[in-house]
Amino acid sequence: MFVSLSLQGKLDEESVRSIYPELLKRMDDSNNQVRFAILPAFQSLFIAFKAQHDERVGLGHGWDTMAFSMVLKGLLLHMDDQDADLGTAIAETMQQALLVDKQCTLEEIQTG
Repeated sequence: MFVSLSLQGKLDEESVRSIYPELLKRMDDSNNQVRFAILPAFQSLFIAFKAQHDERVGLGHGWDTMAFSMVLKGLLLHMDDQDADLGTAIAETMQQALLVDKQCTLEEIQTG
């Protein structure tokens, strides 16, 4: 929870690019407690992505979805985990992604 609270609204694009691979590594941990514990950090990361998205679009620029897409792909890989509760928790986390970029999220879900 501390990680999640400390990330909200404080990540620039470079920070996001450096932190998301580390978060995704935690999803590969064999300990489900670690994987459940990291999901709130993804929700905070989505808040940072949303701020970046809104700023770029507000300035009339395109939004680079590469990092966002990589996070989505990483989470989607774990949705069919043997632990159904983890899959459900990931699905709930993915709902936050829809608030960032609905089109990109739906495309990743359809192709994933």
